[in-house]
Amino acid sequence: MGHQMNLRNTQKASIRSFNITVKRRGLIRKLDLLFKLLPLLLVLSVLSSAQIDPRILKINQEIEDIFFQTQNFEFEQDFSEIDELMEQCNHIDYLFGEVRLLALKCQTAVHLGKEDLIYEWNQSYEEKAEQAIIYGMVDKELYYNFLAIFIGTLIDGFEYQREPLEKLLDQARRNNNYSAEANLLFYFYFNLINKEQDDYKEKMDHLFSEHPDIKNTWVYAAFQNMCAMNAINLSLEDETTEEVPELSQELQTNLIKAGQLINEKKYKESLSLLLEANEKEPENLFILNDLAANYLLLNTAEPDTTFLNKAEYYALKAFSIEPEDEGIHYNLSCVYSQKNNIEKSLYHLEKSLEFGFINYSWMMEDRDLVNMRESVDLEKIIAKYDKWSIAYNHYSEVERYTNKLKLHKMESLAKFRKHVAQSISFVYQQTEFNIDSSIILLKKVKEINTDIYLQEIDDIWDVFIGEEDYEKADQFLREYIKTYEDLFEERKHYLENQLNSSLAPYSKDQTFEEYKASYLSEPYNDLAEINLELSDTEAFFKNMKKSIYYEEVLGTSDFLLIDKYTSLATEYSRIDDVENSKKYITKAERSLQRLNDIELRMLSTRRIVNYYFDHGVESDEILFRKIVRRLNDALDEAEDAKNQQYQYWCLVRLASAYNIMEKNKDLQYDYFIRADSLFLEHNLKMDFRYMDWRFFMVMKDNNEYDRIRRITGYIFENAMLNGRVIDAFVLGVEPLFT
Repeated sequence: MGHQMNLRNTQKASIRSFNITVKRRGLIRKLDLLFKLLPLLLVLSVLSSAQIDPRILKINQEIEDIFFQTQNFEFEQDFSEIDELMEQCNHIDYLFGEVRLLALKCQTAVHLGKEDLIYEWNQSYEEKAEQAIIYGMVDKELYYNFLAIFIGTLIDGFEYQREPLEKLLDQARRNNNYSAEANLLFYFYFNLINKEQDDYKEKMDHLFSEHPDIKNTWVYAAFQNMCAMNAINLSLEDETTEEVPELSQELQTNLIKAGQLINEKKYKESLSLLLEANEKEPENLFILNDLAANYLLLNTAEPDTTFLNKAEYYALKAFSIEPEDEGIHYNLSCVYSQKNNIEKSLYHLEKSLEFGFINYSWMMEDRDLVNMRESVDLEKIIAKYDKWSIAYNHYSEVERYTNKLKLHKMESLAKFRKHVAQSISFVYQQTEFNIDSSIILLKKVKEINTDIYLQEIDDIWDVFIGEEDYEKADQFLREYIKTYEDLFEERKHYLENQLNSSLAPYSKDQTFEEYKASYLSEPYNDLAEINLELSDTEAFFKNMKKSIYYEEVLGTSDFLLIDKYTSLATEYSRIDDVENSKKYITKAERSLQRLNDIELRMLSTRRIVNYYFDHGVESDEILFRKIVRRLNDALDEAEDAKNQQYQYWCLVRLASAYNIMEKNKDLQYDYFIRADSLFLEHNLKMDFRYMDWRFFMVMKDNNEYDRIRRITGYIFENAMLNGRVIDAFVLGVEPLFT
């Protein structure tokens, strides 16, 4: 149940990582095309649903069609259709439609290489604003000023226009122009981040609550869509892996043993080990939290207020060290629920959720929270914090209001995203996640827009990989890659105009090839890995080389390229292609020389040396010399940097290399002893692969039986706790009898 009870036998919340809406490449690598321009498509005229002019509804539908044509790069060369619709908007004073069309017109101009026209349009709106001032048309002045400033943000960027936008916002408020206020607030919400963005969200929520009529606009749908996307981004942050504090080998062993005893429900025996650990590390948050958890388990097994008071004591001590830890708050919630102090229990439960607790399933069955569940509707509490439930609610609003506005294509997209959110949401999930039903909805997305479809299937193959359905993953990856390759070929001219634009939103420090590579390098790598799972070696070579080509175009770090080169060298070695294996490991070696960062150099050295050990194609003597040379160089660097973990890695590999070649037994012993001494002194992470039978044989030859017993005991306990029974026997028991 998260780290709040590191030793309690609980299940992690089953939150399926369905990455259709969430992009792993920079969280959301490419902003959702559906609402990419929505800050530009701001509502400048608002009517209630019952008052919407049928002509406006018709214009909206036509604008929606043009929007998706534009996203498909189906451009008019002369703007005639857009201009005609803009005239219709002017004729009925539908400025909302005009600004949406202006945004699409600007986008078209950029892709056609006609962005000079945008400066002319900017000047035209400035002149209209001046005329509005002359004729005392206050609302028109605000609208035209906004249109001019909007184009100004295209030219210069948001920050350059922030001050005049703030003045317009003040003016809208003074004039009680709630429509303009909503648009301007959203413009700030869209362009800001973190606390500032949260502040504008609160302002928008308040405005829509006070004036519900302005929900019947595109800006409300855009706002709800972006709120959903932000909630999903936050869900990724909630799933980050907790960093476990360093502990001595002895304490680690004690905690492992305590964990086994917890699993066996021997709570008093586990408590004894935890108290012993606490005496040696009294301020260790990890141990304090486990003590609180252990006392809670004891109280569940043998109800006793003494146990509850002890749990409270250790949880509060942990809280004094780290007041924003979700696990500590969860344990305190359990304590106060047991004490029937529902107010305090609810406070700490909400704090645990606020700080990232996501194991909702356990929360609903945890016996420590029985009193809480009898007094409070926990599902309603969870719904306030579960990011996918929040996203579901926002997408439901998008669906509802795009339907009212008769924006049926956008409504279809909202239905799909709502379905995804519902499938993952703890609160709204009705059945087990079904990828097939999602794919049916995806087909409708594909009919609307190819680019949006591609974004939605981006990483869908991870779902199939998780289910070991590699053929289905291969199918979607191939479709994704082939479609993008074709689109880039068809759109090259338009995209080059976009990339060469001087306008802030479009200007990128990328060539066309670099832009293309940013989309395709990782999918080709993913496809290559799936090829290996399907035993298609030839396809692996082809696709990994394609990935490398695109990574080289992007100027990817040598560290990442080394990993790819070594993968190729390894697979060529497996099929006895000595020439190509040498070729790619040489590329990796050369790239290593260009790495300056010691950590990256060490990780890459380890990768290359592991290749030498397992897949090297040269003679044993040559490989031995390469290993020794590289490891000695790395050891010197690690010693200069005072990095004990890297020193340890080098030493165990050096010892193993000499042992394999049956050379210099004294050095074997010296390297292993130095490595083990570092391990003990600095609480390092054990390298189980190289602290294997070779280590035990060398220690046996030198009568180091106490050392053997200590290491085998540690390996056995660690392997058993992690369910690796065979490893526990082979590495933790066999050495004692050989």
